[in-house]
Amino acid sequence: MEVWEQWRSASPDVNGTITNAVASGNTVVQEITWQATQTGPLSLPGRTIPPSGKRHVTRSSLVLVFEGDRVKESRLYFDMLSLLQQIGAIPQQAGASAS
Repeated sequence: MEVWEQWRSASPDVNGTITNAVASGNTVVQEITWQATQTGPLSLPGRTIPPSGKRHVTRSSLVLVFEGDRVKESRLYFDMLSLLQQIGAIPQQAGASAS
């Protein structure tokens, strides 16, 4: 929850859209596209990125493993490189797409 609160503080207008979902047995995988504007500081291990005011569109995947009707495990894979490039925290490679 602490990590989510930090992200929410950095980009309070964050909105996620599930663009794809696949289920197999007790596992569900969702592809999620997040859209937000970085208006607050973004805290990362060893570094805080000041507000950029830049909009970003970032993709992620969420893996949920169920036991009965409860989530037993969850894993989130997030395209941090793309986010950092879009907000100007690291340079984008020539010819690379931000989407």
